[in-house]
Amino acid sequence: MYIIGIDIGGSTTKICGFSLIDKSLIKPFFIKASDQVSSLYGAFGKFTSDNNISLSEIEKIQITGVGSSFISNDLYGIPTQMVGEFEAVGRGGLYLSGLDEAVVVSMGTGTAIVKAESGGKNIYLGGTGVGGGTLTGLSRMLVNVGSTDNIITLAEGGDLKNIDLKIGDITKKDIIPGMPDYLTVSNFGKVSDLATKSDIALGIINMVFEHILKENKRFGTNSIDIPKIYFNCDPDKINENVIIAPSWMPEIFSNFVEDISKIYDGQHLKTWNIKYNNKVITYIVTGVGAPKVIETILALGCTPCKNIIFIGSVGSLNKNIEIGDIIVPQYSICGDGSCRYLTNKKLIENDCFGEKYYPNKEFYEKVISKTKIISEEKNVNWHIGKNFSIDTIIAQFAHIDEIVNMGCNCIEMETAVLFKSAEMCKIKAVAIFSVSDNAIINKSLLSGRTKEEREYRKNIRDNVITKIVLECIN
Repeated sequence: MYIIGIDIGGSTTKICGFSLIDKSLIKPFFIKASDQVSSLYGAFGKFTSDNNISLSEIEKIQITGVGSSFISNDLYGIPTQMVGEFEAVGRGGLYLSGLDEAVVVSMGTGTAIVKAESGGKNIYLGGTGVGGGTLTGLSRMLVNVGSTDNIITLAEGGDLKNIDLKIGDITKKDIIPGMPDYLTVSNFGKVSDLATKSDIALGIINMVFEHILKENKRFGTNSIDIPKIYFNCDPDKINENVIIAPSWMPEIFSNFVEDISKIYDGQHLKTWNIKYNNKVITYIVTGVGAPKVIETILALGCTPCKNIIFIGSVGSLNKNIEIGDIIVPQYSICGDGSCRYLTNKKLIENDCFGEKYYPNKEFYEKVISKTKIISEEKNVNWHIGKNFSIDTIIAQFAHIDEIVNMGCNCIEMETAVLFKSAEMCKIKAVAIFSVSDNAIINKSLLSGRTKEEREYRKNIRDNVITKIVLECIN
């Protein structure tokens, strides 16, 4: 048995089916017609025929959309129920995302934004007349292409530099605080005489989506909500200087700081304030791996945070870099999946695997200077790192030789995405590593390390790395 869902929109009718037997969704499709009632019956007939569904197998039909008001009787004698459009948008968004709560953006001919809660009321937050209809209508007029698929294909060869006016076109870099040079000042504000149809198509897409994203910010997720949800505090509770660690607790700084106070103790992410020389520093334990770090950095982009020092473990890929040594990475090579999402390109085309990402130059030079001075005072070995960021511990061993041949002398899991996302958020970021293992000499995280080596490393972490970090922030 099936339930059929039909959305009769302003210009398009969409239809899908849901099997009550195996709880599966039947692939939806849509048709266009000038008459909404005609499009309803056309869509229903094609859908049932293509999927070999007989009328007797349909338990009920649920309809929504602006055109549903034209339907007053059951379709083909099958119980037909009208569902409020915003209720359908909200429930559908939660079902497809697997979330219990979300802001759902429905981009049809126009755009509607709905706050949805599982088991609760779905609330219409607002909307805009800019949507899919705008995209196809303008494209048909300006480049003589009206199909969404064809518009996207045409735009793939486009360049927004020939269309949109950006902050970087009108002012020097960073002269307007908080406004990156790639921010749009005016859509179609810099149309070149040499602009191609591909440039124009990309400009239309960008204009429509920027407008929708601004509406989403206006009515839904915004720069205040993000840190509130992620850090469980107001943005101004996060300080300018932030220390991030995948797993080390702030107590490793106990020998130097005046106070450690907890802000948020979540299941995974935990946040503290630590006080040093009358300066308050935010300390965040993110959890291990690039996905945890990317979320943290992007959320910090909505706070007063200006500087990040990342501290954590690293594996040595050089026999002369020993357990307990300190490494300051000069760059990190992307071997993770999270970096791919930091793009305005299509995901399928954004294979950034193997690209190098760098710490902030000025901050890096300061860390190098402090590390050199303090390490020599404490008689501790330190090194400049050429790091590879990876997503796996166990599977890495099959690729160690290849990674070493890339010129890498250390390996860990987070700093490629740290450097890339921090740069996008205009945050200065650096990293300081403690060597935890060395697979090259058979002292891996899994076996081979002595008790003395582990204790030595802990001592250097608690008494040397912590001092370097605090001196770099002070």
